[in-house]
Parts: sequence; structure tokens; C-alpha cells
Amino acid sequence: MIIRHLNIKNFRKYAELDLAFPDGVIGVVGRNGSGKSTLLEVFAWMFYGSNGLKTKNIQIYPDFAQDKGQTEGELDFMIGAQNFRIRRGFKKPNKSTAELYAEDKILATGTKEVNREVEKLSGMDWKAFQTSFYTRQNELNLLGSLQPAERSKRLEEMLGLEKTNIIINNIKGDLRSLTGEIKGLEQLIEREDEYKLLHHKKLQEKESTSKSVNELEDNLKSLDESLKKLKASFAENEKKREEHQKESSRLELLNHDLKKNESDKDKTKAKITAIEAQKERFEHLKKELKALPEVQENLNLLEKQQLKFESKTQKGEQLSQLEKSLESQLAKGKALSKSIEELKNRAGDTAIINNNIKEIGKRIESLQEEVASLREEKAGINSQLTRLKGQMDDIEELGPEAVCSFCLRPFKGEMHDIQRHFKDEIEKLESSWKETSEKLDSKQAELKKMQLERKGFEDKRDKAQQTQKELSSSEGERKNLRENYKQGLNQQKVLQDELKALGDIDFDPEVYRKTKAQFEDLQKISTEYAGLRERMASLDSLKKERGELLEKNTIINNNIKEIQQELMKIGFDSEAHQREKEALDKKTDEREEARDKLSKARETLAGLNAEIKGYENQLKNIDEAKGRSSEISTEKFYLESLIELLAELKTELAARIRPILIQISSNLLDRMSDSKFSELDLNKDYEISVRDYGELQELNRFSGGEQDLANLSLRLAISKLLAQSSRLEAGFLILDEVFGSQDSFRKENIMGAISGLQDFFQQIFIVTHVEDVKEAVQTLLTVEENHDGSSSVIVD
Repeated sequence: MIIRHLNIKNFRKYAELDLAFPDGVIGVVGRNGSGKSTLLEVFAWMFYGSNGLKTKNIQIYPDFAQDKGQTEGELDFMIGAQNFRIRRGFKKPNKSTAELYAEDKILATGTKEVNREVEKLSGMDWKAFQTSFYTRQNELNLLGSLQPAERSKRLEEMLGLEKTNIIINNIKGDLRSLTGEIKGLEQLIEREDEYKLLHHKKLQEKESTSKSVNELEDNLKSLDESLKKLKASFAENEKKREEHQKESSRLELLNHDLKKNESDKDKTKAKITAIEAQKERFEHLKKELKALPEVQENLNLLEKQQLKFESKTQKGEQLSQLEKSLESQLAKGKALSKSIEELKNRAGDTAIINNNIKEIGKRIESLQEEVASLREEKAGINSQLTRLKGQMDDIEELGPEAVCSFCLRPFKGEMHDIQRHFKDEIEKLESSWKETSEKLDSKQAELKKMQLERKGFEDKRDKAQQTQKELSSSEGERKNLRENYKQGLNQQKVLQDELKALGDIDFDPEVYRKTKAQFEDLQKISTEYAGLRERMASLDSLKKERGELLEKNTIINNNIKEIQQELMKIGFDSEAHQREKEALDKKTDEREEARDKLSKARETLAGLNAEIKGYENQLKNIDEAKGRSSEISTEKFYLESLIELLAELKTELAARIRPILIQISSNLLDRMSDSKFSELDLNKDYEISVRDYGELQELNRFSGGEQDLANLSLRLAISKLLAQSSRLEAGFLILDEVFGSQDSFRKENIMGAISGLQDFFQQIFIVTHVEDVKEAVQTLLTVEENHDGSSSVIVD
């Protein structure tokens, strides 16, 4: 895997960057915090996405960028003779995109899919890449910092030994399945005697149950024959019962009709007697009704006189009330006219007042805008002050030995300049904050004064408007009053004319009362007379109806005698019929009970047959299980033997690889330490020890620089061994600040050892702030920080 070209936009310190990468040793130099490590962090992000970042995705977007949070990258690389291209993007708050191309054909889309495809192409995931071909700043001892089990697992994965573990685990899974199957077969075989005993017992139960079923079938057949005879006899009696019930119903209806007919005959006779008793009263009422026409004529004349009398009385009362209302309206009109004159004198010129309010309002709006602007300015200054003071406090608390959270460089000698810069900025902001506060206070005072002045004019306007409303209301009321007064005069004249037209009326209320009472008495007599006359007219029809009812009685009595004779002829005995029904029900119950017993016996027999079949199948399965158990035991023996062989193979391979890794590491350490340390050893957990004065010592016994040298030797040895094995497709090596605290002589030795790895790596990237490496690299990339905080790269 060879990196050929990189184009990146809006990534940490870089606004935009376009670089081509040749073969050989490539040095990346620059001041601390300029963005050297960031340049190579881009490679990790392009290959492995967010896994390769030191921080979250959202923190890679720089503060100086202006195009809405879009980070974009494009990386061209080669594997063998084939060209590949990765494109990645990130947009705030959390949208990530990724595409992978082979030549011009797309291989994968989406972050997860692209990450998986890169792992397939390179033969390693992010963790393997991080511990082999990519050494980040302060991570030389990354492999040594892992727990022994995790460290061994990581190296086995990189060296291909993990495949034996996968195969062994798969075989163990098969063994667990076989062991479970053997256990199940043994449990089945152990129950053979139990199943034989149960099978024999069920055969005996079947013989007894079959005999019971035959007996129950014979009993049910006998009951069916008896029941058939009882049903035939009951059906014949049931037919007689239906005929008897039919004739009895007819007899009951005739008795009912006879009873009703007798009742109707008695009622008719009572009506005839009552009507004949009222003949004398009928003649008396007839004589009294002769005076009714004359009384009705007199009452009509009196009612007409009454209507005129009541109309004249009502109009006189209306005229009196109207004259009083006219006097009241006249007095109210005079009072309103006086009030209107007073309101006209009180109303002022509202146009001048409104104009003053409008002018003051414009000035208030202008002042409000100025106050709002000054408040925002003051809040912004205050926010900046709080942020700067907080940052300054954090830096002072951390001290000069702390590391910058952005570039990961120690403050050291730059601490004083940083503090001075923060204090100057804070003093400028405090002066600006004071000046803005004074301006704000002045404008707020002027605004308050103008608001009070506008309030005074608004109060005057409100009073003038209220007076104008009262004036308008009073004038409308006076207008309505005048119209009402005019209408009242017209109504007064109409009432006077109507009273004059009515003239004098001669009406005696007492005469009217007596005449009306006499008329009402005659009306009652007329109603009673009409009822009696109608009853007298019905007398002949009632006599005729009574004769018909007597004739109907004779017919009904004859029909009753005929039905009674028919019932005697049918000869139905209800008690005998009931006894026969009870006998039939009893026999039916006996038959149902016998049928239920037979059904249960048959179910029991079927269940026994199923159980017997089940036991026979189980005994058959046991015979088969005996043969299968033998086969599985043999298969299990071979699988257990295979696991032992694979475990021995893995141990043998690891035993062969570790000496090779020790030899390469020792050669590199000998060269980089100028033969001070000539032997580096690894135990079974790949923990480092170095021979010093003839004895192997643990790594923690040495100085920090010597530990870095040993760790670097192991990291380079792993990278060289992986490249030699051609199992992992890297092709390049990245080393970020690996010189640490080494002296110039050792740095030269380290560079010599790194240059010697070019036979295995076409590209070696070295990130450092050490100027001495410039002469030892084929290509030099110098990272410089711009005035806006971004960085640029100069290729030499």
C-alpha cells in the first residue's frame, strides 16, 4: 500500500491542502503546534475513519473555516499495480460520508462499508495498524502498555497465528455438540428396561379394556331395541294428546264467547232501562231551550257596546301618559343643550397633540435601537472577558510543563508570552466594556425622559378624545329626543281625533253580566239535551241488539255439546301418557349413559394403542442409539486429537517467530545505541528485557530515552517482519516524534536504522521538530502556521 496523493479541506489546522508523495524517506518538520502530526493523522482518518482520530469527528472542523462545517478529503494509493481512491466527508453535527474506488469502479459506500473494505485490502484493522506501521506521538510504548493477554492476541492477529485459535474454537464447538448428543443417547439407553416393563403392562391393560368394550357394545344394542318399542307407543299416544288438546282449545274458546255474550246481553238491557227512565227529563229540557235565540241576540249587542267602551277608556289612558312623556322630553332637551355647550368649550385641538406624540415616538425608536445595540456589544465584550479569563486560569493552573490540548506540545518557555498576551487582551476588553457601559447609561436616561414626555402628551390626548366622545354622544341623544318629541305630538293628535270620533257610549256592565250568565246556563242545558236526544234515538237499535245476543247464546251452547261428545270419543288419558313419557326418558338416559361408557372405553383403548406404539418406537430408537453412540465416541476421539495437534502447531510457530523478532530487534537496538545494548529479549508474553553488563534487565530499570529506544526497536522489528512476510499490505511506515529525548549521536543512528528499512518500505514518513533530520530525508515537508491560525505545507 503506497500513498500517492492527498487533497484535504477544513481538517484541524488545514483550510485546504493538496500534496503528492514520492517514494523514499519523507520528513515532516515545523514548530510545535504547527500541525505536523495532524498531517499524518489525516492518513489514519482517510483509511479508518473516526477510529483513526485522537478526538471526536466534530472537533476536526477548524474555527477559522467559513463554509458551514464541511470537512472533505480524497486520498489516492496503490496496492501492487492497482490504483485506489478513498473519499471521506464530515458535516456538523454528525453526518459522515465515505466512498472507496478501485481504478474508476466503486467498491464500497458508507463509513462502515468502506472501513471493512480497507481492512480486507490491507489485511489489518485499526488496532493492528496502530501497533505496527503507524507510531503516533507519545505512543512508542503502546504495545508494552497492553495487558499480556491483549498484547499476545494483537501480535498473533498481525502474524496470522490467530487462525489456529479460530479453528480450535470451531472444533471445540463441534465437540460440545457431540458430547451433548452422547449424553442424550446414554440417557435414552439407560431407560430400555423401564420401557420394556411399561410396554408389557400396557398390553395387559389393552386386553382387559377390549373385553369391557365388547360387553358395553352388547348392552347398548339391547337398550336401543327397548327404546325403539317405547318410542313407537309414545308416538301413538302423542297423536291422541294433540287431537285432545285441539278440541279442548275449541271448547275453551266457546265457553269464553258464551260468557262474553251473556255480559253484553246484560249491559244492553241496563242501557234500555236507563234511557226509558230519562224520557220525562228530555221533554222538560226541550221546553226551556225555546228562550235561547232571544238571549243570544241580546248578548251580541251588549258585547259590541263593551268593545267601544273599553277602547275609549284605553285611548284616554294612553293620551294621559303621552302628555306626561312629552313634558319630560322637553325638560330633558333643554338640559342636554346646556351640557353640549359646556362640552364644546372643554374640547381642545387633538391634531396638534397627535403630531407632538408622533415626533417623540420617532426619537424613542431611535434611542431603543441604540440601547439594544450597546447592550449586545456589552454582552459580547463580557463573554470574551469570561472566556479569556477562564483560559488564562486554566493555563496558569496547568503550569509550564503541561501539554497544549490542541497541538499536544508542552508550553515550557512560551508560558510567559502566553500570559502576557492574555493580560493585554483582557485590559483592552475591560477598557472597551467601561466605555460601552457609560454610553449605555446615558442613552437609557435620555430614553426614559422621552418616554415620560410622550406619556404626558398621551394623557392630554386621551382626555380630549374622551370629551369629544361625550359631546358626540350628547348631540346624538338630543337629535333622537327631538325626533321622539315630534312623533309624540303626532301620536297625541291621532289619539284626540280617535276619542272625538268615539263620542258618548251607553253601556251598563251589570246588565251585560246577568245576560251572559243566563246565556251560559242555557248552553249547558243545550249540551245535556243533545246527549239525551242521541240516547233516545238509539233505543230501537239497542232492543234489536238484545234479541240477536239471545239467539247467539243458543248457537254457542249447541256447539259446546258437540265438542264434549268428540272428546269422549278420542279417549285420551293424560296420567297414563305422563307415566309412559317418564319411562321413555328413563330408558333414554340409560342408553346415553351406556353410550358414554362405551365411548370412554374406546378412547382408553385408543390411548393404550398409542402408548404401546410409542414404547415400541422408543425401544426401536434405543437399538439405533446403541449403534450411533459408538460412532460418535470414535468421532469425538479424533476431534480431541486434532485440537492437541493444532495447539502444538501454534506453539511451534510462535516459538519460531519470537526468536526472529528478537534477532531483528536486537540488531536495530545494537545499531541505534552504537553497540551499548546488543541484545533485546522477549518472554512468552512479549515483554521486553535488555541485556546490560551481561545480564537481562526489565525495561523499567532503564532511563526514559533508553526505554524509548528499546520500544522503537521492537516496533520497527514488527513492521519489518510483517513486511517480509508479505501478509499485511502496508508498503509505508509512519513515525511521529520517535526521537524523544535522544542525543544527536543516537538520533543519527536511529535515522540510519530507519533508512535501512527502505528495502522493505517504499515510503517512510518521519514527523519531528528536530532540524538535524533535514539532510537525512529524500523529501522534506515543512509545516508553517499562518496569521489566521491555519497551516500551510512547503515541499522541498
